Amino acid sequence: MLFLPNSLILLASSVVAIGILTYLKIPSVPLDHTHRFIRDLDIIGHRAGGYDAPENTLEAIRLAKRNGASGIEIDLAFSKDQIGILMHDETLGRTTNGPDVPTDQLTLEQLKALNITFEDTYKENFDAVQIPTIEEALVEAKKLKLKVILDVKGDATKTADSLIPLFEKYNLYQDVAVTSFNPLVVYKVRRRNPNIIGGIIYYNSFITDLCRRHRNTTLIMNLAAAVDAFARWSLYSWIVPVTGSSIVSLHKDIICRDEVQYWTRKNIHVMTWTVNSKIQKHYMSQYLKIPYMTDCVRQEDDCSKK
Repeated sequence: MLFLPNSLILLASSVVAIGILTYLKIPSVPLDHTHRFIRDLDIIGHRAGGYDAPENTLEAIRLAKRNGASGIEIDLAFSKDQIGILMHDETLGRTTNGPDVPTDQLTLEQLKALNITFEDTYKENFDAVQIPTIEEALVEAKKLKLKVILDVKGDATKTADSLIPLFEKYNLYQDVAVTSFNPLVVYKVRRRNPNIIGGIIYYNSFITDLCRRHRNTTLIMNLAAAVDAFARWSLYSWIVPVTGSSIVSLHKDIICRDEVQYWTRKNIHVMTWTVNSKIQKHYMSQYLKIPYMTDCVRQEDDCSKK
């Protein structure tokens, strides 16, 4: 039997892995393409400014523009009949007067019948507000000259099937970036159309926090921590180059000058979420000079206690 030292096996495995990743790698969009997208981007309405207006709605998009945003971050979900809509949560209960069921259990017609302003917070300032389709939202943002950071949590194939025709129909390549915690989503979209700007969203304890909410056992929590550690290693080693991403969107708690400089040296643009206090807004815009996402768009507003 042939004996191979462990170091040789590791080296051979590494060479094979690097070869596979190099083959699968998608080129990022040209640097000047991304620079034009980022150049005038500073304040981004998170969920289109979800503390100023009903989140992920056309009304929020319009108010974000009036309040001084240069961009919006919105969330893609799907109806039962496979139409892309705006919705952050998996279910409808928190934000609408509809049943607390997944969005894909209702057709677009049924979703359009729901009201997002049923909460007392919005009743005085907004009439009944509908859930918009992704197409309606992207058209409105383009009309208002707002850049769009699209946060995708769903199925990669469904996302690509939904978004790519819209990019081609409305020429959104300088207007919209597709971002996700899931690199497969970004990879799938950019594999189909490499002219689309891609971005990876990252938080260093994403899986651990998710498991903590469900009161899991110590074993599960340890496994979650291991997954988070692997995710961090992956981000810095292969995810960004393989997906051809031009943006990393990092949680505000892990942002610092060294982090920004690290990615800048790699020609990757950094943005952050969710920045809601006045002092944080000042720190991100004036000290780190990076775009930030906020629930309350006006710079003088502080919604960190909400």
